[in-house]
Formats: sequence, structure tokens, C-alpha cells
Amino acid sequence: PELEKFNHLVDAGGGDGTNGIALCQKYTKMTVSIFDSESVCQLAQKNIESNSMSGRVKTWPGSFLTDPFPENIDAVLYSHIMTIWSPQTNLALLRRTYDALPVDGKVIVFNMMGNDDDTGPLSTALGSPYFQAIATGDGMLYSWADYEAWMSEAGFKVERYDKMPLSHGILIGTK
Repeated sequence: PELEKFNHLVDAGGGDGTNGIALCQKYTKMTVSIFDSESVCQLAQKNIESNSMSGRVKTWPGSFLTDPFPENIDAVLYSHIMTIWSPQTNLALLRRTYDALPVDGKVIVFNMMGNDDDTGPLSTALGSPYFQAIATGDGMLYSWADYEAWMSEAGFKVERYDKMPLSHGILIGTK
């Protein structure tokens, strides 16, 4: 129900546009900007066109770590992306996101989440070495508490949605 309120969502690290296309197919008033590197946006554009979604799903080439966000947005989605970086980078990214959003704008973090006391689940322990050794050397599968602390420190009021399969969850922060 929260998603149907959005007019312009940014899928940061949106890859080939699959999430943006699916969101626009489900929520008829929504438009999505895929914010990713130039080469990835080229792949997304082909997928967008082949799904006849060019009018509602756009690409925004660049780095969401450093480049400006699209204008007139009311939500930013980070789906399976914040595991790549260090806590410091994630906090800086959430601060940039906060600054880019209007009052009442939302940030959505969707990911596999570790327990707040770092006791599991086993899937987070098994997944973290990938981010430490192969991806960037800085990331890991973080806990709910980690994401909530960063979001709060960036200025967001945070809500937790934790009844999801495979240790996944959603955190929604409101500016």
C-alpha cells in the first residue's frame, strides 16, 4: 500500500530495469528512474523498450554515490545494493538520499537482514564473505539494527517490515 502513493521512484542500482518495470506495471501512477552506470542503463533501456514501458521507466546514468539524483522524486529504492559498501559509505549515501528527497519522501531498503545481535541467520554469515572478498572488500550482509541506525542518523524516521521469506526485510525511512 505504501508504494502506490509514489509518483516518481528512483531505483538506485536498478540494473536492467526489472524492478522498475514490475513496479510500474503494478502501480499505474508511478514512474521510475533507473539510476545506474551508463553501460547498465543501456541494458535497462533495451529491457524497458521491449516491455513497452518507455513512457514510465527512464534511465538516469551516473553514480548515485556522487552524482545528483533526478529531480521531482518522492522515493528512492535500494534493493540488494547497500551490502556492497562499508557502514561509512552507506551512511553518506543515506544522507545524500535524505537531501535529495522532499519532506515526507521515502527511502526503501530491501535486503537480506542479519539479526540485531549478529547471531544469524546462517545465510548472512555465508553471504558476507562474498562482499568482503570479491565485491568491494568493504561490504557485508548487515543487521536490521545497522540499517536502522544509519537511516536514523541520516535523519529518517524508520519503519520495519520483517515478515518476509529467506531472511529478507524492508525498512522504510520517511524524511
